[in-house]
Amino acid sequence: MNFLLNGRFFILITLLVTLASCNHPAKKIRVGYSNRPYSAFIHLASEHHFFSNVETLYDFPSSTSTMQAFQAGKIDLAFLSMDQAITMLSQSIDFKIISVIDKSIGGDGLVVAPYIKNVEMLKNSKIGFERNASGVLVFSNFIQKHPKYFNRTNAFEISQNAIINAFKQGKLNAVIVTDPVKQTLINDGAIELLNSKQMQQPITYLLIAHTNILKSNRKSVLDVLTGFYLAEQLYNRDKSGCLTLMSKQMQTSEDKLKQMLGHFYFYTSQKSLVHLSGAPSQIEIELRALSQYMFYRDILTKSTLNYNNMIDTSLLKEILYD
Repeated sequence: MNFLLNGRFFILITLLVTLASCNHPAKKIRVGYSNRPYSAFIHLASEHHFFSNVETLYDFPSSTSTMQAFQAGKIDLAFLSMDQAITMLSQSIDFKIISVIDKSIGGDGLVVAPYIKNVEMLKNSKIGFERNASGVLVFSNFIQKHPKYFNRTNAFEISQNAIINAFKQGKLNAVIVTDPVKQTLINDGAIELLNSKQMQQPITYLLIAHTNILKSNRKSVLDVLTGFYLAEQLYNRDKSGCLTLMSKQMQTSEDKLKQMLGHFYFYTSQKSLVHLSGAPSQIEIELRALSQYMFYRDILTKSTLNYNNMIDTSLLKEILYD
């Protein structure tokens, strides 16, 4: 009898220990992004249920809105431009770069009204751009490249989602935009005068996460990263089928979406890891160079930033090697 009781007691203790050692289910997280070609892969991942631990996918009207939501802690992960990451670092926001998403190779540019045929005709024009995003970087670069004409323009801050109406209503003669807004305006008769191919500073988008979320809910962050790259891989295997689905989600034609995707270099998980690895990594070199450029162009108020421990490659390594 004692033997049976002892045996049952041992089984009970073993069961309790086992249950206590089990990982708790991952909490669902909130992810924010804006209307940019990389969002096609987010739509694709969502449609194929690649995101199992995402509570909400917030499609913000602009990149600035995405950054502000991340700063306020309303989202846990965000797809943001490198200059936005630098801006937040200067504000002591605690986050990690966990992946490199894309680099603009013509997707960002200056679009002008049809009657403006060259840079010389930009004098006294009204130019709209989004300041807390890559728009200010493009604008600053073009000023540096053509100071004679751009210094005599009137600049107006406006979010990407409001640009189309302002441009069509004639409130702006020129706008700095990214695809798909850029492509929409061009299809309506606007002219692309300059684009990011002519820039020395890269316009790169990153996936970032709050540091405390990485510590408390790593599994869900890994889920988002894995799902995004699964969608990218699916697209590369079946571009025709994926374009049909993604174009419906983004409310554009397949040909236009394919053209827009061609204006960006998309990093695979392997290439992203290479870009983030090393001492210093390539991304750190680019961050330092861009922050110096932003400071000297009066976009950034601090000349020196601390990039130590800003990058976390462990998630990408887990995707690739575990």
